[in-house]
Amino acid sequence: MTKRTAFEDFLHQHDDQSWMLVIAKLLPDMHQVDRRATEIWFSFWPYTLNQALTTAPDLKVKVQELLLGGSYFLKDNIDTSHEFFYGHRYWPQVKEAIVAETKNQPQGTLEDLIRRTAQNLKAETNLVLGITAVGYMTLQQVGLAAFNQPAKLRIKPSAKSPEQVLKNRARDEGQGLFGFLRTINKQFTVCFNENDPQATFKVINNQPLTTASTKDTRNFKATDARCVEGPIPIECQTGACGTCWVGVLGGNENASEISDFEIKRLGKIGYPYNGEKRPPIRLACKTVANGPLSLVILTWNGVCAPLYQKEKPDYKPEPGKAKKAKK
Repeated sequence: MTKRTAFEDFLHQHDDQSWMLVIAKLLPDMHQVDRRATEIWFSFWPYTLNQALTTAPDLKVKVQELLLGGSYFLKDNIDTSHEFFYGHRYWPQVKEAIVAETKNQPQGTLEDLIRRTAQNLKAETNLVLGITAVGYMTLQQVGLAAFNQPAKLRIKPSAKSPEQVLKNRARDEGQGLFGFLRTINKQFTVCFNENDPQATFKVINNQPLTTASTKDTRNFKATDARCVEGPIPIECQTGACGTCWVGVLGGNENASEISDFEIKRLGKIGYPYNGEKRPPIRLACKTVANGPLSLVILTWNGVCAPLYQKEKPDYKPEPGKAKKAKK
């Protein structure tokens, strides 16, 4: 195993909890276009999972234990895991700036480091603060040797401004001349990749997202073996497996409030729940839509609760009732 540098040792002092405290401090200074994206990314790629996989005596056994499916190593998604960020367009500059920073002794706190790096980039700081944080967590998980490679962007950045992206997420889809008469048959658009105008499916008012997605008969399995029907990976439709977890990037107000059952399932599976009535991480089979949504579909799924049970012997699924959740 390659010996860590002093800079890498500094990063590895920070676990998921300390990272989330840093992100909470950074969020108010991020542009709104990437605030939700940053919360989603750090929920999708926990350091705890990476450590469990990289230190496992038998990787195959660990993968089976956690019922992992899809592409669950961040090292295999270094340049693509954050394509849903507006700040993704700055990724090449971010990588270069972080690599340059690793040649120095770390100064100050992790928050200081992220802010300083973002401020030195040739872009508005609020647009690169989130993607810079992602860069440092990626470096922490994959190591300097893997991180220090030229960035390869597979998508062409959109010409839309951040304000145009936000406006599109907040779009109000009319229902025609007599839309006010429509009830259960109202239809809305669910986008599952903002970089692809074809990456959408229709959902009927108050229809579970997974049910609606199965109506999309395109061959998504060709690019993701987990996708048997539609773009969202589905196994059970009951919330038991957690395969269909997604991030709600836009239109969050159009998603149903989280139920007590969904809260308990997220806890049992080991996926994050932040206490909101409409949190950024949802089980698509238990989430219904009453308006347009923009989703992020992750490349992997699993049952991660055992990791947190071992770290905290008194671990319990996220308590609290939906009615007590924060607004």
